[in-house]
Amino acid sequence: ARGVLRFFRDTASAGLPDEVFMVAALAHAPDGSGLQIAGLGAVHCGSLEAGAAALAPVKAFGSPVMDMMGPMPYIAANSMLDGSFVSGSRNYWKSHFLPDLSDEAIDALIDHYAHAPTPLCQIVIGNFHGEATRVPVDRTAYALRDPGFNVLIVAQWTDRKDDERLTAWCREGYATLSRFGGPRRYVNYLDADDVGERTLAAVYGSNLPRLRQIKHKYDPDNLFRRNLNIP
Repeated sequence: ARGVLRFFRDTASAGLPDEVFMVAALAHAPDGSGLQIAGLGAVHCGSLEAGAAALAPVKAFGSPVMDMMGPMPYIAANSMLDGSFVSGSRNYWKSHFLPDLSDEAIDALIDHYAHAPTPLCQIVIGNFHGEATRVPVDRTAYALRDPGFNVLIVAQWTDRKDDERLTAWCREGYATLSRFGGPRRYVNYLDADDVGERTLAAVYGSNLPRLRQIKHKYDPDNLFRRNLNIP
């Protein structure tokens, strides 16, 4: 796992083409063996030739237990991970954005995942780069425009009696993760208990005062509140 995550970091940090999206994950093998694995996933949205060239270093790395990376329809790539999110399962997620994925952060994530309570738990690391990082912060409400790595800790289970234990595992991982994080958080991965001024500042940054003015003008009664709410 250490070698895979360092390869992922170094490949992403060296500069990926805009057409490439890449993630790394710590998960359990899909064969039900209980074996913990480290994986790499990527999508290249361009010509087959350019995609093959851009991802050749990934294809050449190590000796994978499974390699499904090749030409496929977009819908196949987009639905490839559906099976890892079980219908009807119980979920609790925490994430934080890291400007750099240091060796110390990698080791901490691996150590935490070694104690994953169920095979459905995952740690997913996405690389932010390209056009999304070139949009000025004040152009949209969304303040996370930095290149770097977003780390998501997924606690997933099926039995209600495990709620407290799985939630605690995720929160412990997040407490460790946040030691390495920057000031930003990715709004799509925030859970229902991610509230308060600190979270608002982490998501909206310098846009928050302007958003408060807009909220006051157009929604003074807070009708639109089922979101990361700005009071």
